[in-house]
Amino acid sequence: MRPFFRPPAIFWLALAYLVPVLLTLLLVTPPWQNPDEPLHMARAVQVAHGGLLGFRRWTTTGGMSDPAIYAAYMPVRHAAMRPDQRLTEADMQASEAVRFSAGTSYMSFPNTAQYPPFFYVPDAVAYWVGHAAGLGVDATLRLARGANALLFAVGAAAALALAGRARPVLAVLLLLPGTLQLACSASQDAGMLAACLVAVALLDRITTDHRAATRTEAWLVACLLTLVAMARPPYAGFLVLLLLLQPRITRASLLYVVGSAAVVLAWCGLVAWHSAVKLGHADPAAQLAFLAGHPSAWATILGATAGFYAWPYWSQLIGSLGWNDTDLPTPYLVGASLMLLLAALASGRAAPRRAWAPLAGWVFAVSTIFALQYLSWTWPGQLVITGVLGRYFMPPLIVLALALPVRLGWARRVALPGIVGLAAVTPVVMVHSLVQRFYG
Repeated sequence: MRPFFRPPAIFWLALAYLVPVLLTLLLVTPPWQNPDEPLHMARAVQVAHGGLLGFRRWTTTGGMSDPAIYAAYMPVRHAAMRPDQRLTEADMQASEAVRFSAGTSYMSFPNTAQYPPFFYVPDAVAYWVGHAAGLGVDATLRLARGANALLFAVGAAAALALAGRARPVLAVLLLLPGTLQLACSASQDAGMLAACLVAVALLDRITTDHRAATRTEAWLVACLLTLVAMARPPYAGFLVLLLLLQPRITRASLLYVVGSAAVVLAWCGLVAWHSAVKLGHADPAAQLAFLAGHPSAWATILGATAGFYAWPYWSQLIGSLGWNDTDLPTPYLVGASLMLLLAALASGRAAPRRAWAPLAGWVFAVSTIFALQYLSWTWPGQLVITGVLGRYFMPPLIVLALALPVRLGWARRVALPGIVGLAAVTPVVMVHSLVQRFYG
């Protein structure tokens, strides 16, 4: 646990890089132009007022929040998911002029009402600071983005300090535009990604050192992975990584898995009972009936989905800014993809500890994402799964760092200058793309 008490140079180097980059990006990105940002901020304000879980009312779910959030979003709403739209000075001024309301009222935010409150704490603290300082809604949003950015920067720097052989691939993953965008938004994803990075890095250090985890390390990894799984239930498959805490599977490591899974299941049950509503035009009963009548349809559905969305998933994972409506230049996407491959080749080990565990976690997460989106978001009978976004695959990709079987010496030597080059180019590409998209 040395890096937590006497951080090595790489911790401070990563922090010195990430903090100014993230602060720049959060200022360049216009208000409410990150995915679902108004919905995340509404959930954060509910958490700030003590609402630990959303609740159903009428045909939707949400909670007691401030309607000024949606009022501030309205002047710039026309640019969301419409790449042809630009933001004018009048749009920005109208949004900036909105102040917080005197009280709260029921608001609908079904996309975020089911998320646990833990990763919204930085937003909630920023809300109370902004409220006390008399800041407007947009200024408080930027404060919330900054709080998340600092949390992510510390977590990511700690992950790099802790990591063993997987350090190169983890460095590339946290440098991707898709990661950096979420890291400086009001989304819960900033804290969730930081938690995932730290948990995987600590497991990587334990397995690299060929030792058992200390009790403190075991509890920390278990808590982090449990929070990640509560935030996104498909990531419950990552709990199998707790079997890596010891050189062999022990009763204690099994108890960690069972205990963490019980907490996640309890949370999911509470959400289903208290908050869940039908989203979009989906009909889970009709979908299941269709599959029962056409058992072989799964192969057709998965094949069509992969054929239609494989490149969009990958490009979104590397980075699609705004509301997934701002594509990055193709040469950059290709270069970042090659850099990720190079880092993977530089991060493997000859015999990973129980490589089947991260692979099983990856399979569970990815298959559950598609299954849930098919049941909860896709039109009944449709042969292409909709609602899946590339950013959903970032945590599974982080987990795969523990299963890399190959380590090439030449790749290790080339990886460092490649990572430095990616770190230099990425902010420039992101800022240029954001300026062209929203202000050009």
